[in-house]
Amino acid sequence: SSGINAEYGDDTELFSFNRENKLKVLAILGEGWKIQVAFEKKVKNEIPGVGKRSMEEILYSVFGYQASEFVEFKKDPKNRTSVRLIPSYKPENYDTLLAMI
Repeated sequence: SSGINAEYGDDTELFSFNRENKLKVLAILGEGWKIQVAFEKKVKNEIPGVGKRSMEEILYSVFGYQASEFVEFKKDPKNRTSVRLIPSYKPENYDTLLAMI
């Protein structure tokens, strides 16, 4: 993937994550560390129509350019990226979090 700054100009679908779907992504991230493939698969299972979105695209459609303020990333020895919501954001705070993004 070329990262979250790829040319999304015509892709209005990318910005169509509604509030309910954003909450679903937050809940998945809030479950704890997930490697990229598992994260993408779970989002696709829970949100119909996501299609072949990369982790970066999914995060961008929820957080915009602010993902790193809310999400932690780490690499494992096999250079796989894992992702999780910063643990201080608890499920009862997701509404507040959505108001910030």
